[in-house]
Amino acid sequence: MAWVPPGQGGAYGAPQAGPSSYRHPGYPSGAPHMQPPGQQYQQYGQEHQQYGQYGQTPQQHYGQAQHQYGYHQHHNNNQQHQQHAMPPPPVPSSSSKTSLKVTGCSKETVSRIIRGTFTEIGENHSKPLYKKDGETTGQSVVQIYFWDDRDGPNFAGWWFGPKVGGDQVWAYNSNKTSPYPPETGWQVPWDGPEDPSLRLTWTPSSASSGPSNNNNSNNGYGAGNQGGHHNNAWSQPGSGGAYGSRAGPSSSNYNREDDRDREQRERERRRRQEEERKRQDEEREREREREREERRRRQQEEEERKKRREEEDRKREEARRERRRREAEEEETRRRESAAVSQVRKVIQQIRTVSTQDALNELQLQLEAAQAEQKEAMGSQAERVQQEGQRVTAEALARLEEQEKARQERERRLEQEREHVEGLREKIVAEAQEAESKAKDVKALVAETLKPGLSLEELADATAIVCEAVKSAKKSLEEIGLSMREKWVEMGESEASQSVTVQVRELVNEVGQSKRDMEKLREDTETRLQKATRKSKAEKTVSDRIEAFKKFDEDGDGLLSKEEVVSFAIREFDFELPALVSDKIMKSLAPIDLAKFRSLFQKVGIAKHEARARELREQLERQKKELEEKRIVITNLAQEATSLLKDAEVGVKRTEQDAQTLLDGISHRKSDETLDLAATLEKLSEASQAVLDQSAEKIKLLEEGNASAVPELQGFISKLIAGLQPLQSTLQDRTDKVTGHLATARQGAAKQAYRELDELSNTVATAIRSKLSEDGTSLDALIAQLVPEDSVDAEKFVDLVSGLKTVSVSKEQAKNVLEHIAGGSEKVVSKDRFVEYTRLYYKCVKGTPMSEESDIKSKSLRRLEVGEVCELLEGPIQEEEIGVQRVKCKAMLDGTCGWVTTAGNQGTVFLVPGGNLYTCVKELDMLSTSDKESATLVRKVEKGEVVQVLEFSSASMETKRIRGRAKLDGVEGWMTVMDQGELFLEQQ
Repeated sequence: MAWVPPGQGGAYGAPQAGPSSYRHPGYPSGAPHMQPPGQQYQQYGQEHQQYGQYGQTPQQHYGQAQHQYGYHQHHNNNQQHQQHAMPPPPVPSSSSKTSLKVTGCSKETVSRIIRGTFTEIGENHSKPLYKKDGETTGQSVVQIYFWDDRDGPNFAGWWFGPKVGGDQVWAYNSNKTSPYPPETGWQVPWDGPEDPSLRLTWTPSSASSGPSNNNNSNNGYGAGNQGGHHNNAWSQPGSGGAYGSRAGPSSSNYNREDDRDREQRERERRRRQEEERKRQDEEREREREREREERRRRQQEEEERKKRREEEDRKREEARRERRRREAEEEETRRRESAAVSQVRKVIQQIRTVSTQDALNELQLQLEAAQAEQKEAMGSQAERVQQEGQRVTAEALARLEEQEKARQERERRLEQEREHVEGLREKIVAEAQEAESKAKDVKALVAETLKPGLSLEELADATAIVCEAVKSAKKSLEEIGLSMREKWVEMGESEASQSVTVQVRELVNEVGQSKRDMEKLREDTETRLQKATRKSKAEKTVSDRIEAFKKFDEDGDGLLSKEEVVSFAIREFDFELPALVSDKIMKSLAPIDLAKFRSLFQKVGIAKHEARARELREQLERQKKELEEKRIVITNLAQEATSLLKDAEVGVKRTEQDAQTLLDGISHRKSDETLDLAATLEKLSEASQAVLDQSAEKIKLLEEGNASAVPELQGFISKLIAGLQPLQSTLQDRTDKVTGHLATARQGAAKQAYRELDELSNTVATAIRSKLSEDGTSLDALIAQLVPEDSVDAEKFVDLVSGLKTVSVSKEQAKNVLEHIAGGSEKVVSKDRFVEYTRLYYKCVKGTPMSEESDIKSKSLRRLEVGEVCELLEGPIQEEEIGVQRVKCKAMLDGTCGWVTTAGNQGTVFLVPGGNLYTCVKELDMLSTSDKESATLVRKVEKGEVVQVLEFSSASMETKRIRGRAKLDGVEGWMTVMDQGELFLEQQ
């Protein structure tokens, strides 16, 4: 029986499950299953419809699969095996790379932006440009584009971004060689790591949704035998003949009649496919014809528009040439005038810089000639240039006169300076001669006094005489040198002093050298005396040592015996030598003569020192034992204090963290929750404070013990106290800080409660205005309903607020809002107060015109500038013609009322709700009335407080004031926004 193994690709040839699945005995275990021929024909017929959709027969499709993925046939003596490798992802042809799909991406934010289908819209830097289909959350456009290395190699590659070459990007692929966006290897963010989950998948366009037809000899199914038979006489597609035909005589299971029927059905199926293909070709041709007709129509329209533009350009060019001609004529006139004026002004400029009277006279003649020659050419500038020449000439004449006076004065001063410098030079020379004379006198005295052969006493007397003379001479030289330098400085750096500077410097240096010679002379004299003194002392030391030895050598034999050594120790050191020590000394030094007397002196001294050291060590041991016992008692006390402080630290740390968390989260939780948490933390803080009090008592006992302790323990106790007190102090400070935090939290909770009610009140006010706008009801009608007399009807207000659809408010909350609107101790809300409450303000964020009517084309009253505040009077309404919202409002700057657009139809915002909130940037006074002279102080407004505007006063250039309510506590009053350029309140 002949079996045909299945092919690769799609459902065609897929393994069949169930009892009809077979595997050829010689087929590799990892290869796809084979099927009986009957089942293969049945499957083949089913797949015919699938491949027919793409205009191909299964044989053509299967031939392409053979061509793309390859069949590798292996031959042996008994059988032939065919193994199919798993095909790589198909690479679309250039005709099908017009659409791709982006999936994956581990970054959720980026994933929401870039996932979807992209279509080719053009090219950038010679490679395709793709744009995402449909709208994108948060972005108007998402594109995939290629950027070459014109900005450097680090920026070359494929990019995801909203704009080609823009600053904002979402992903990057460094593959610079790929002609199309790579499927993998994308970095998210662009400078981050590679995201393997981000993948691009090509989806073929409608024109090429099926596999592309490759016109080669192997496209048809069974197009040629690739060679080889195997022993079981089965073959694969493409091994010859139609699909499933027998490969040899062993195919006896099929008779020829069945084969002819199958071939007839196959020809019929192919005929129907060909008809379907022709019909589709005709349909595509009609579609192309319609497109060509549309292009011709658009081309005609474009040519007409081009003609109109050319005509308009021609008219504009004629007007531009005419304007340029007139401008050229005017420019030529100005150029001629400028040239003439320039000729005259060249002479005037020379007069400005003239330096002699003769040159000035000659230039005056040149100026008169130039003015006469160029008078007509200068035109209207002639008179002005003539006046300029007269003025410059007068100024030059005055300047020359001043210069002559200055020259004469300079020469007079120079002569005076020469005379003064010469007098100072003569004085300096005289002083230098005096200094030289004094130095010679001292040197002569030294030569006469310090003669050779003087005794120590005579040398000391002579040295004193010389030092005194040197001291006196040195003092005189210092005075002379100082006087010479003062005169040198007095000469200054004038022209007259430069000629004598070298001589004066040499004279001053000579005096300085004489001072140094005197100092050297003194040092040499004193050194000579010191050497003589040391020599005399050495001789006396030797003599004294001989006398001392003779005193202790009682028997006069020139040697000291053991008894004489003991006597020496008692009389000289007040120390009785122990027998062992004296024997040791005698053993090491005997016989003790004069030469060993100094060694004896040293050894006796060492022995005395060692005896005293032993006594001191014993005493110290006793004291150490006593101190150790006291130290144990003190250490136990300190450990108790330390243990208490550790317990306290745990409690303080817990309350400290919770208190800080409580304080930081005041604005994020309800006021009731804050108060409950504060009460719990206060109990914990009190427990920590009790433990700190106990540790403080222990530390106090240590301090009292330190006052009466011995000096050796005072340092130890002080160290323990120094280790405990900082922690005690720190924990106490932290506990106090926690207490302060809790107090601040309670205050913040009170403020938060006020803010919560204020926010609810603002929300209700906005909801009321929205309801009025939706119902088409005016604010006056609502006031007439809620305010039957002088104050708001509480019951009607509660019903109104609790019934609002845009905000959920209970009746109890509505009552609280009414009390909040009343403010302070007031129990009712007046009509004026309610009007203030329902006011809505807008702030201008981009300049826009204010119109007289709601129609945007109506007359413009004026332009609203950025930062201006407006009060809403009516609206918003929809301007149907251009699709924008309009509101009627009143400008607070000058009271102008008109209609303004809140936002353009392209998304540009002109007005935003707000403008009635200000932040205090510098402390100011809140006053009772707008008149600063008669007003009283309500309270101070601190920096950082927020104020809600209740009334805008008319503003002047210097001062701007408002009536507002402090958001902190609801207090109302008049405040200054700006005064004489100084800002107090800044608009939010």
